[in-house]
Amino acid sequence: MPACWWGRSLSACWPRRRVGRPPLPAWPPSRRLACCPGGWRGCASVPKEVALPHIIDFEPVGRRGPCPEGGTLLDAARALGVDLASVCGGNGSCARCRVQIVTGEVTPVVSREAEKLPASDLAQGYRLACLAAPLSDCRVHVPPESLTALQRTQVEGLEVPAEVEPSVVSCTVQLPRPSLEDLRGDDERLCAALAAACGLDAAIPDLEVARLASTELRRLDWQARVTVRGHEVVHVAAVDSPWLGVAVDIGTTK
Repeated sequence: MPACWWGRSLSACWPRRRVGRPPLPAWPPSRRLACCPGGWRGCASVPKEVALPHIIDFEPVGRRGPCPEGGTLLDAARALGVDLASVCGGNGSCARCRVQIVTGEVTPVVSREAEKLPASDLAQGYRLACLAAPLSDCRVHVPPESLTALQRTQVEGLEVPAEVEPSVVSCTVQLPRPSLEDLRGDDERLCAALAAACGLDAAIPDLEVARLASTELRRLDWQARVTVRGHEVVHVAAVDSPWLGVAVDIGTTK
């Protein structure tokens, strides 16, 4: 009689048209029948459970990822770029790869670890990463002395030569008063003044900004500081008015 896989238990796969077959047992609703492609007509084999890799979280270096299949904590550290010291090459003789298991389960302590680590360290969860393999997801603390180089958070930027190309600039302009000889609108005369004073090719596409420009230019006696973003006039204000900006840093620093 072929076998089918039901959750974690086996059940019989009865032929589809078997006369007088017994009713199927009332399985819990939370379990689903995962039969082979043959369905009720028969199963060629029973699917095997797929073992997922254990996830190792190294603190405080901030590295997290899967441990290689059959590997040790040292193998996981190397795969994730954690510079654990291992002068002996991973045979446990130097005891430089000492780490602390915060959460999770690893393989039992071997004789070489018992020789190299004090009983007090073993009681606190310290192990040699080259001799301990994970049996579950683990959170591992790496002491500073177990690293090949001291870890330091970079708190200042790297100064490199760079050409400043701001997207927002300001220009101080002095417009002539309107007259019968110059019938251009305020927006045209303002853009012409920007081109003459600062070489800016700008326009005023926003109606609210155009209204503000006409009002402010008259109030300021046709001398103002104009803010331009790209090729668009966005603000008109007094020459001595403060010019403020906001910078938002969205980073991934621990």
